[in-house]
Amino acid sequence: MGDCSSKRDPLGSMYERRPGVWELRKQCGRRADGTPRIVRETVHGDEDRARAELYALSERMGTVPAEADGMTLGTFFTAYYVPGLVRQGRAVVTVSGYESTWRCHLADRWGRVPLNAIRDADARSWAWSIDNPNVARKAYKLLRQVTKAAFDYGLTEEPALRRRCPLPAATHGEKVVWSGAEVAEALRRLSEADSVLLPVFCLMAGGGMRREEAMAVRGGEVRWEGTLGMDGHEALTAFVRVDKAYTARDGLKGTKNPQSVRTVAVGEPFSSAMRPLLPDGPLLVARDGSLRNPDEVGRAWTRLFDVGGALHGMRPCKLMNLRHAHATLMLASGVDPETTAKAHGHSAEVEYTHYLRPSDETMARAAGMVAVEIGRDA
Repeated sequence: MGDCSSKRDPLGSMYERRPGVWELRKQCGRRADGTPRIVRETVHGDEDRARAELYALSERMGTVPAEADGMTLGTFFTAYYVPGLVRQGRAVVTVSGYESTWRCHLADRWGRVPLNAIRDADARSWAWSIDNPNVARKAYKLLRQVTKAAFDYGLTEEPALRRRCPLPAATHGEKVVWSGAEVAEALRRLSEADSVLLPVFCLMAGGGMRREEAMAVRGGEVRWEGTLGMDGHEALTAFVRVDKAYTARDGLKGTKNPQSVRTVAVGEPFSSAMRPLLPDGPLLVARDGSLRNPDEVGRAWTRLFDVGGALHGMRPCKLMNLRHAHATLMLASGVDPETTAKAHGHSAEVEYTHYLRPSDETMARAAGMVAVEIGRDA
């Protein structure tokens, strides 16, 4: 017992019996003889985890004070905010993003600050101390969301951070999205090199799939059909059911959200190029036979642009932007926005806002159409 550390909290006590193992004690009324009735629980994790469980225990017993005396922002984030997002049905990737932002940018500064001690001036000074404007805006936005949620839960009398906080303007680098000619050139080069990344390229650039969706495809599950092409000749089409995803964090899981479940059609020339290299099992495996790390696949794609790589000399395009290229090409080809959005597993609004990247030629044609319309009205 000599090396047991204790932490007191307005709602109970926490005793660290050994590193990473905490005993929680919470008084819950009295026995018939008048002695206190003590509820005990064991929790594994750090101090913040133990405190979060203490507050969760108190909530179950109906003894959380209305103003959350002594509750820290870290405890609220762990015990209330994140579980609340899960109960709302928010996507796993969204929740993971919030947790990552909290862990990397907010926990050290705000984790131990009581809910009722968060001040606008402190938040503003902290946000301006972050060098990257994009990170500063993202982190401050999450801080405001969490403090507002604390008020919505009834744990604070007034919402914190109600004043406007001007922040540095976000910076946006150029998003390189290939044209149709560049996609065709990349397909030719990857085919000639028999690149192991060719199937992933075809599923993303030719089917609009996300990287994590393409990584979850098994060749034996692809359905092949001969169809009549637009030119009157028979064309090969690969139909892929998208209901799984593979990420480095979660492994094989369901795809992003119910809207993302769909059947993707991959047509020529991608289907014919992909079929000879498509294995019966997973598309890409590591040496031990497990699915290859998606992050390593991204790095392998980037190396293709190095000297000696199959794509050397082409405009470097991120692997994730192949999906943007597919969306842009579909819309430029005259496919209606609703169909294009369905092919990518999201709404038409998202399609236009985040995926459409018209080329200079497309913009020039649009300008020409305006000129024709002006001439017609003159």
